[in-house]
Amino acid sequence: MPLWGGYGALKCALSKPEQYGVCCAFSPACLFLKEYLDKAVFGEQLKGDFKAIFGDSLEPNADDEILELAKKANNQPVKPKIYTACGSDDHLQKFNVRFSHEMKKLDFGFTYEEWTGDHDWYFFNEALKKALERSL
Repeated sequence: MPLWGGYGALKCALSKPEQYGVCCAFSPACLFLKEYLDKAVFGEQLKGDFKAIFGDSLEPNADDEILELAKKANNQPVKPKIYTACGSDDHLQKFNVRFSHEMKKLDFGFTYEEWTGDHDWYFFNEALKKALERSL
């Protein structure tokens, strides 16, 4: 099963919180998948990617929802610090802001940063630099 960048990083870290010390996710498709998939209109390439991850019915289960995984991991004695960043011009920005608000209600070492940028390698490169500075 393919896992996309930021979404995949969060899913791995929150599925097995005891195995990860830090998780960094840049512009992740981070939450409310059912809500997103129900409303989304996407091209054939993206639809094919979603089907590869969630099956032909495009029905995610609880183990696909990042926020649900975070709630489960919240009860664990060991959990990763999580750093997320998203550009203010990114199409996923509103989801990342919403995710940030939800994560701050939980007992995680959680950081969200936002600055001018889009869903591209220019933003991701800058986010990687900032994440490494914070994590070291």
